[in-house]
Amino acid sequence: MAPPPQVPVADSPPPGLGSDDLAFQDLAPEDPAQPPPSAGGRARRVTREQPAAPVERLELPVACDRCGGRLEDPVSQALGTCEACRSAAEEASASTPTLRIPLGAAPSQRGAGSSPPGDARTERTLPMAPIALQRDRPGVRWPRVLAAAGLGVLVLGGAAAYMLRERARTQREAAREQPLPQAVQAVLPRWRLMHVDVQGSAAQQLAEGTRLMAQDEQGAYLEAEEAFQRALLLDPKSDAAIAGYVRALALGRGAALEQDAYAEALALIQAAKGRAGANPAVQLACAALLQTRAGDTEQERARQLAEAVLAAKDVSAADQAEAHRVLGHGYAHGSFALATQHFDEALALNPKLVIVHRERALAAEAAGDYRQAIAALERRLQLDPGHRESIEALARVLLEVGDVPRARALYESQARAYPKELRAQVPLAVLRYQVDGAPAPAVASLRSLLREREQQPARDVASALVHLAAAERAAGHAAQAERAADEALALDAALPAAHLQRFLLALDRRDAAVAAAHLAPARAGLADPALGQLLAGRLALLQAAPDKAREAFLEAYRLDARRSDALLLEGLAAASAGQREDAARVLAQVLQADPLRPPPRPVVTDFYLQPHELLRGVDGALAGLRSGPEDMVPDLYAGALRFYQGQLPEADALLQRVLARDLNNAQALAYRALVALERGGTAGAAAARPLAERAVAQDRRYPVAQLALGLALAAQGKAEPAQRALREALALSPSLLSAEVRLAQLEAGSSVDSARTRLLRTVGLDPAYLVAKRALFALEQ
Repeated sequence: MAPPPQVPVADSPPPGLGSDDLAFQDLAPEDPAQPPPSAGGRARRVTREQPAAPVERLELPVACDRCGGRLEDPVSQALGTCEACRSAAEEASASTPTLRIPLGAAPSQRGAGSSPPGDARTERTLPMAPIALQRDRPGVRWPRVLAAAGLGVLVLGGAAAYMLRERARTQREAAREQPLPQAVQAVLPRWRLMHVDVQGSAAQQLAEGTRLMAQDEQGAYLEAEEAFQRALLLDPKSDAAIAGYVRALALGRGAALEQDAYAEALALIQAAKGRAGANPAVQLACAALLQTRAGDTEQERARQLAEAVLAAKDVSAADQAEAHRVLGHGYAHGSFALATQHFDEALALNPKLVIVHRERALAAEAAGDYRQAIAALERRLQLDPGHRESIEALARVLLEVGDVPRARALYESQARAYPKELRAQVPLAVLRYQVDGAPAPAVASLRSLLREREQQPARDVASALVHLAAAERAAGHAAQAERAADEALALDAALPAAHLQRFLLALDRRDAAVAAAHLAPARAGLADPALGQLLAGRLALLQAAPDKAREAFLEAYRLDARRSDALLLEGLAAASAGQREDAARVLAQVLQADPLRPPPRPVVTDFYLQPHELLRGVDGALAGLRSGPEDMVPDLYAGALRFYQGQLPEADALLQRVLARDLNNAQALAYRALVALERGGTAGAAAARPLAERAVAQDRRYPVAQLALGLALAAQGKAEPAQRALREALALSPSLLSAEVRLAQLEAGSSVDSARTRLLRTVGLDPAYLVAKRALFALEQ
């Protein structure tokens, strides 16, 4: 076999070319007058003194050089052999390296031959297979080789580009065909029923939702939820729609967000996060949602998400501002200074993020700085004098610090500004029955307002009906209250506040079946989980399931140690189950608790319960504790129960029965002193002091006795001995916050700083303790 042709190579490469470029740099067309060089000959160089002959026109063969068959495709014509012959040659030289040329959509990959293994330079510098395939042909013509090589390069490039395009197209189709996350699939059918006639595009709905969110109003947040729902219906793959919906839900409902809605929103935002990755909008929506829960884990995770957004590159100013808002919100109950710093940065980045003013007010309120809280809300109202949420927040703060006249003036100004709007008129009626304790005028006002309900939004009508039901029930009109609650549920079957009124009405008439039907939907809207457990326990008592009731009451007390009513109810549940020792142990704890510290209760709320009403109807449980006619312990517990129920004459009568048989009972003496103080006036203080002194004389280590003595002395103007007694009470029981507040009030005359420190500590321990908040606000005045 003749040796393969040698490829002429220059002695050294021209400047700028590497060894891989040599083959194409030194290739030149042959002189047709000269025979091909021999195996040992040296290739002729092309120089300027000896220019190369002109290239003849290349004529590609149409028949295979080996089998004579017709060459149909341009690659075979360029190579001079058909595919069958090339395949045979490839199999014959299996040990020779092979280059496979992909031909796009061809049904199979086409194999190519290789250079002979003996010539290393040819293999390195001419890796193209077409040259090697022609090694057995006599009289190789280099122009044909060059054309074949060039065509091979073009085919390779085109094939590679085609494959890249096909891969991208396949990936896009796979993304389009990827199934929707389960969380998205779960909500779409329900949302389609809610939005039967969806108009516009997803982009338009997203823009509408964003516009509504900027208003920072309760109604606007609800409408924004719906706009983002429609956006997701139009484009189920829109992570922006999910982020907008979750953020509207979180900011609009806050801590009142139902647990089921929270879980659904969390699943949605996690699905969006799985698709979008570290998207600032998704991360910030998730952070806002987590902040609706009170748990430390959720709050810490929200802070981490906000910090991650601030640490990322190319984050918009709006997203940075929202991240600072999230951080300010997170620090509101821990560090007012840090919260203020983040709120300032948020407003500097986005002055239109007006929700910051309200959140700054909440942070100031949590820090006990009610002046700053009021000032922040007033700044928000300067931007928008009719902003309902700020008016309501300012009125609430004023009510909590005891400035009822100013709060009433705010409600009246709002009612004058919107005379035809139900939402603007209802707060005055709520003030009457929840703050003034006058349900009858509230009922009359609400009935009058509801006569023209047809032109009002359904949710405003339902809210007014809930308040009418609560006011009717407070006025003793059970049938009218039930009718109003049912009308509210006809407008919104899931309205938690309406379900609460129906539950309480059923509890009053001891209808366990109806109460059970309304318990779960009522609890769904409660921001206070301990209260939810109390409701469950009361139902269990009604169902004659005392053990189940005990578990619920114990959980309520575990969730909120301010709940002395939960402790009292647990003891009563144990007594009703005949568990005398457990009942005595728990009720003895009640007698050690602070009897003047009320359970946490909002000053105004949609979820209205009358004071002490969860303690109604449980008196009979104590009868089983009596061991004999001489046993006065059940009367002692019954007297404490009546005191907590606010039934002072009944409490005093029971406590006198105890003292008739046990003259020196310190607990009965101390509680009788408290009953006398609750009646007020000089006569009350005069009656309380000797009772409290006798109680202390019998048991100096009984904290309630020291508390009663300190309060009686203070009522008589005996400041120094009163302070000594109150300090002794706190030394015996630091949880007696009523002693802390009264001591701070007495110290204010001599040391404002000491008094402020006491009151700030008290408010920090119990932000819902209105007596402490009012004392602190008075100190600031």
